[in-house]
Amino acid sequence: MKLWLVTLLALLSVSACSSDNDDAPAEYRLLDRSWLLVRYTQLNGSEVDLVTGSQFRFRASADTGELTAQLDCNLSSGGSYQLGDGFIALQFGPFTELDCPVNATQGHADQLSSIESLVFQEGAQDGSDGKLMVELHEHGLVLTAPNGRWLAFTELLDQN
Repeated sequence: MKLWLVTLLALLSVSACSSDNDDAPAEYRLLDRSWLLVRYTQLNGSEVDLVTGSQFRFRASADTGELTAQLDCNLSSGGSYQLGDGFIALQFGPFTELDCPVNATQGHADQLSSIESLVFQEGAQDGSDGKLMVELHEHGLVLTAPNGRWLAFTELLDQN
C-alpha cells in the first residue's frame, strides 16, 4: 500500500509540474534556460546564420531577475529583463571589452550591428524600447521586433 501511494504521489507531482510549466506564458517559460543565437535578420532584412566562430548567448534567471550573456569572447552579468504580455525587454549589464579573434572575420561588424540594433535598448531604432515578442518552441526561441526583424535561438541543453 505504501509503495502504491508513493508511486501515485510521484506521478501526480510530475504531471502537475509539467502541466503548470506548459500553461505558463511563453515569456515565462524562456527563463532559467540558456539560449544560443543561430540565425537572425540583418539590418537590410536578409536572413542569415551567424558568422563562423561567433556566438551570442543569454540566460534570464527567474529567481534573481539577472540577465547574463556572452557575445563572442565577451561576457556580461548584472543585466536585467522585463517581461510583459508576450514580450521580453533585455537590459544587458556591461560587457567585457576583449578583442575577440572572430572580430576580424569578414561580415562580423555587420552582424554585430544587426544584433545590437535588436537586443540593446539603446540600439533599438524602432521606438520599441527594446521589447521583443516571444515565440517559444520545444527547444527553440524566436524574438521578434516590431519592425519584423527577428533572432532565432536554440536551447543549450545540459548546461550547469
